[in-house]
Amino acid sequence: MEESRKLVLPLGIKKAAYSAGVALLFALLDFELFSWVALLCSLFFLYAYRNRVRLSVDRSEIGVLAPVEGRVIAIENIDEDGGYGYRVVIDSSMRHSGVLRVPFATSKRTFKLQRGTRVAKDSHLFLSLNESLEALFENDDKHLKVVHRLKRSPLRIELFDEKNESESAELYGFAYDAITEIYLPYEFRLNIHRGQQLEVSHVIGYFSK
Repeated sequence: MEESRKLVLPLGIKKAAYSAGVALLFALLDFELFSWVALLCSLFFLYAYRNRVRLSVDRSEIGVLAPVEGRVIAIENIDEDGGYGYRVVIDSSMRHSGVLRVPFATSKRTFKLQRGTRVAKDSHLFLSLNESLEALFENDDKHLKVVHRLKRSPLRIELFDEKNESESAELYGFAYDAITEIYLPYEFRLNIHRGQQLEVSHVIGYFSK
């Protein structure tokens, strides 16, 4: 996708342009304070929607890439329906890019976007009320599930592309200031550790051959 190689996502450029226009209007009306606020909003949109691109990523058939930037805060053994044996939790703050990228080449993708609130991640209502995007990626016998859930983000989740077939590292959405859970099969070989800082498209492990 062409959007994958742009420094700022088109949606961010659009919002920044609107804010800059509002800043100019306020400046012409001598509302200096409001003009500065609108200008700061414009700069924020350019920062939040920045698109970090790694030039070299593992595109092998068994390598799996991190769908987001952030810090690994948990790696757990689980026993869940669907054949998932591991759960990796990544905490992405406002200093991280919000772009979401496909973890491996897929032949089928399923998305479930749920609009919601922005309660703190420590709240008991976080899992049930906050805005979330669940994505299931499949290719033959390989599959994994990713769940993005917003914290107190000022921006909503965006889903850009719902097509089935896609290449690894291809852009599919945006979630700024969010918690991401990656559900992996039992035979998966992890290549990360708790506390590690991940870039988007960082190799997190490998499917068994």
